[in-house]
Amino acid sequence: MAINLDKAKAARREAKEEQPSIIYGDRTWELPVELPLETAVVIANLQAAMNKEEGEAAPLFRQVITSLLGDTEGNKFMELQPSIQDVSALIMGLVDEYGMTPGESEASQTS
Repeated sequence: MAINLDKAKAARREAKEEQPSIIYGDRTWELPVELPLETAVVIANLQAAMNKEEGEAAPLFRQVITSLLGDTEGNKFMELQPSIQDVSALIMGLVDEYGMTPGESEASQTS
């Protein structure tokens, strides 16, 4: 039996009602219908960096933007100088849009 990823991807894309996008600075940027795995990893790392508050988040945010929009459009987005509140809202929006579940910071203890 073959696992047909092309067929599965086509079905997921067809089920999507509209293409996700970012509206910011009077512009609309189209996002991929499915979140690339590389972007999901960077988002997870960004969330961890934001929780640590050690200043590691800014370069990771740029990676998220360029992986979603490409270098040229990502640079245009960053020229708008998004605030940390904008960044937080965008990351939470991406988590919701793409069905990512933030992980627990600590393992649950059993009694």
